[in-house]
Amino acid sequence: MPVTKHNPVGLFPQYRCYSHATEIHGDSRLLRTYLADPRHDEANVRMRVKYLGDHEPSSTVVCCQLLDPKWKPEIEAMAAT
Repeated sequence: MPVTKHNPVGLFPQYRCYSHATEIHGDSRLLRTYLADPRHDEANVRMRVKYLGDHEPSSTVVCCQLLDPKWKPEIEAMAAT
């Protein structure tokens, strides 16, 4: 399966052995979302509408403490065949 790493210019510097996003091309996808605080839920919903449009994937939102307090959401996606 082809793997594409996404590390846009202008985002925070990458850590060692880390990519901002890794896309694995295949027949299925999984999207997981992490919020630093439940208060960011409305902004998270707006972001999903902006980027997913009328797609309505199932999701689980996990509220947790992120590594850097300046971060608001963290999104992890996996793809598999």
